Amino acid sequence: MQRVLLSTSRNSFAFSQRSGCRNFSVENISETIVPIRSVLEAVKISSGLSWPVFIPLATLGIRAVFTAPFAIYSRICLRRQRRLQPLLSASLPVIKAQLAQTSIKGDSQLTPEQINILAAKERRKRRVELFKQYKCQNWRLLALPAFQIPVFVLMTLTVRSLALYDLSVITEFGNVDASSFLWLKNLVEPDSYGIFPLAVGACSLANIELNAANTSKGYRNAKEQIITSFKPSVGKQHRVRANASDGPSVSAALINISRTGAIIFMTMCFQAPMALQLYWLSSGFFSFCQNLLLNKFLPVETAITYPQLSSKVLQDNRLPQTAN
Repeated sequence: MQRVLLSTSRNSFAFSQRSGCRNFSVENISETIVPIRSVLEAVKISSGLSWPVFIPLATLGIRAVFTAPFAIYSRICLRRQRRLQPLLSASLPVIKAQLAQTSIKGDSQLTPEQINILAAKERRKRRVELFKQYKCQNWRLLALPAFQIPVFVLMTLTVRSLALYDLSVITEFGNVDASSFLWLKNLVEPDSYGIFPLAVGACSLANIELNAANTSKGYRNAKEQIITSFKPSVGKQHRVRANASDGPSVSAALINISRTGAIIFMTMCFQAPMALQLYWLSSGFFSFCQNLLLNKFLPVETAITYPQLSSKVLQDNRLPQTAN
C-alpha cells in the first residue's frame, strides 16, 4: 500500500513539473505555511484522530473561532444600515423640494438635472454622517472578507502541502485501514466517483442562493413600500418604505458572478486531492449553517422602522430654512 501511494505521489509531482504549472519552489511554500502545518500536526497527534475526521473538525473549529465573530459583526453593521436607509430615502423628496423652493426665491434658477445632482450629493453626505454616527460605515462590512479570505487561502495551501508534498503525514491513519474511509483509498488522489466535488459545488451554490434570496427579498419589499408617516420626532418609531428607484442591479450582477465562480470552482474540485475536498466541503457547510443562524437570530430587516434618533442627529439632517 505504501509503495502504491509513494508511486502515485511521484507520478503526480513529475507530471506537474513537466507541465510547467508550478514555477515556484516547494521550499518557499513550506517556509510560509510551516507554522500552521506544525500546529495542525501537533493537534492531530494529540487528539489521536485520523486525518479524514480531523480535517473537517479542525475546519469547523477554525471557522468558529476566527471567522464567525467577524460575520456577526458585519451582520450587525448591515442591520444598522438597513434601519437607517429609509430615513435617507424619505428625505430625498424633501431635499428636492427645498432646493426647488430655494431656486425659485433666489436669483439663479436650477434645472431639474441640477436639482437631482445636488439632492444626490446632499443625500450622500447625510448617509456618510449617519453611518458614522451609528458606527456602521461601509468599510466595517469588509472586516469579514478581509479576514476570511486570507484564512481560507492559508488553510488551502496548508492542506494542499500535506496532500502533495508530504505523503507520510497525510496517509497516517493510525491503526485504521485507509480503505475503511468510505470508498476512498487515500486523501491524495481525487474522488473517482465525483461525489465530493459535486457536494462542494452544491454547498457553494446553496450559500450563494441563500444570500441572494435574502438580498432580493429586502429589495422587493423595499420597492413595495410607501411612506406611511414621516414625523421625525425624538423617541418615536415610524414605518417608512425605501425609494422604489433603488434597484438591486449591482447585487444581481455580483450574485451572477458568484454563481459562475461556484461552477468553475466545482470543476476544479474534480482534480483536487481528497484532503482539499474535505476542507472545502467542511468550510462551505459551516458557512451555510452560519448564514441560516444569522438569518434566524440577526435577520436583515425588510419591514424597516426608524431607530431611536437623537435630537442632534435630526437637527443635523435638516436643511436650513430660507428666509422669506
